Amino acid sequence: MKVKDLGIPDSIISHLNSNGIETLYPPQEMAVDAGLMEGRNILVSAPTASGKSLIALLAILSMLKRGGRRAVYLSPLKALAAEKYREFKEIPELIRPSISIGDLNVRDRLLGNVLCMTNERMDLALRRDERWLDDIGLVIADEIHLVGDIHRGPVLEMVLTRLKGRGQIVGLSATISNAKDIGKWLECTLVKSDWRPVKLIEGVFSGREIRWANNKRSKIETSSRGEAVDLALDSVRSGHQSLVFVNTRRGAPSQASKAAVAVRRTLSEADKETLSEASDAILSGNEDTQLIVRLSNLVKDGVAFHHAGLNATCRDIVERYFRSGHIKILAATPTLAAGVNLPARRVVISNITRYDVNEGANMPISVMEYKQFCGRAGRPQYDDIGEAVVVSKNDTYDILGRYIHGEPETIRSQIYAQLDIHMLSLIVSQPGITLQQIDDFFDGTLGGLRHKIVSDHDLKVLHDLKMVETLDNNRYAATKLGELTSKLYIRPNTAHRFLRTIKKSHKKRENTLGFLHAMTESSEFFPKMALLSSQYSAVYEFLAQHRKEMIDELYSYDISRSLLGLYGWINEETEKEISERYKLESGDVHRAVEMSRWLLSCMADLAKYKKARHAQDELESLRVRVINGIRGELVPLVQVRYIGRVRARALYRAGVRSVSDIRGMSLADIQKICNVGLRIAKSIQAGR
Repeated sequence: MKVKDLGIPDSIISHLNSNGIETLYPPQEMAVDAGLMEGRNILVSAPTASGKSLIALLAILSMLKRGGRRAVYLSPLKALAAEKYREFKEIPELIRPSISIGDLNVRDRLLGNVLCMTNERMDLALRRDERWLDDIGLVIADEIHLVGDIHRGPVLEMVLTRLKGRGQIVGLSATISNAKDIGKWLECTLVKSDWRPVKLIEGVFSGREIRWANNKRSKIETSSRGEAVDLALDSVRSGHQSLVFVNTRRGAPSQASKAAVAVRRTLSEADKETLSEASDAILSGNEDTQLIVRLSNLVKDGVAFHHAGLNATCRDIVERYFRSGHIKILAATPTLAAGVNLPARRVVISNITRYDVNEGANMPISVMEYKQFCGRAGRPQYDDIGEAVVVSKNDTYDILGRYIHGEPETIRSQIYAQLDIHMLSLIVSQPGITLQQIDDFFDGTLGGLRHKIVSDHDLKVLHDLKMVETLDNNRYAATKLGELTSKLYIRPNTAHRFLRTIKKSHKKRENTLGFLHAMTESSEFFPKMALLSSQYSAVYEFLAQHRKEMIDELYSYDISRSLLGLYGWINEETEKEISERYKLESGDVHRAVEMSRWLLSCMADLAKYKKARHAQDELESLRVRVINGIRGELVPLVQVRYIGRVRARALYRAGVRSVSDIRGMSLADIQKICNVGLRIAKSIQAGR
């Protein structure tokens, strides 16, 4: 089936043709035949790179053609939503994308006809009953197989259950074994295909050779660098790229370093020049922490690493130069497999087991995760095959049987893990709801498809926390506290603990450490980084120095590296100092700041609800400090546009204490102290 025969605008046909898309892939044609462009609910279960993005685009175009007003594209990760937004921006006409992935306490102006957002942002919109929801004609749920993830699954399950009947639903999924169950739940026609544009060859490396699933064997030149690096180098020497998946952050730069010298020998002069520019970009846009310097040096050699400790700027540079083919080997943690699409000719899986905290031992990874790794093998339009190789010591046959020839695990509902927060949101949205209506709603979830979901226990918990009250005739309604908790998008137990902290906070002295501790210990806070054994003695001294800022008595084992890093950040320690002192990288700091921005706002709103003005004022000030990384005396100065932590401190050293002081300064002084040009100096002087 040709793209030109689909009845879509000529400009979009030309756009697709210019990107090499003229004929539909088999899964795309199957979706069209199943009624995709007639508004039918469709669930597509197919491998990575099998063309699911075009399926989404065709659904959007046909929805708009039928007179629909808005499509919603749901993604599990901010990075994926941003990537999709950029893709839609390139469409020449009809599509006007908007994006909403930021602060959950901020209402975005969603003016486009295609809204790219995270599942959490959509959940919040449903709780708030935002007006634009009435305009939805199409919901596209990407990575729908993550409904089985214990952390992200419940939100996605709740969102899709509430969106059923609001418009066409198109679910996009990796290959899963029980796709029929998902299709039945969402009332979708199932389109299931194992087709991929690049043939996948899977194998196990053991004893200096790869044993492929088709029984062929390939000898590999081995060295002291290790099996994973040898496999990656073998592909690079043949003119291809390799992606090496490792289990730990520490392992990613280690594997890249082992490959660096050998890869550099394969680089052309043009490659070296381009990679030198990439290396400079990494250094110029970041503080020179040990991790950043190491990444910058490795990139010069044509290798890199990718993990959550890197900030977004570094990850973006690495991704860009790997996509362009200049970085030859990329060592990454498993988060990359579930994130942005970075394919390579050969994918090397360095270990099929991973440490499980709950089990206290290394446990085999899931077949689903293995298949996600394999999904990165082979670049469409560049490679004729993709190779996925598992490094093994002696269990070749087990790996062949379980992973290569095995089926992904059954996707199961995880709604039970977060039933309290979602039950509260349901009661908030339907005041006077009966127990039968609550049960009927949860019967319509994926979990309810298999088992009866019992509501009594969670209802009692919500009653005990004063989130829900019973009306006449056994009907239920949310209290003011319940409504606020649901609006803030935090769990009922978290709100309860925050209120307890606020109640115990001191009116006549600062509670900085107490508030930060309550926040970082909440179930919502991430990343949670435990203390290292070498840090306990220093933490003991830290607590002794800051005892007056506590609300509850705290001991060394109560403190996390996340808390220490945030405390250092609001006392104007640099990212380099935080990295060296607390072993927290810039990516960790940025995520902790982003999370704190939201949770401190929630705490301030709860303090306002309790009329605890002293706590509200301190929490609002603390939030500004966390956002900007400043001590308390700089809070008034950073309210002015273009003034951040560095310029605020420079102004303070020059005797400037307030916005009125800034307005009284000469432009020349502002330019000199803040190191800015005339245009920005004028804006600063205006004090807005």
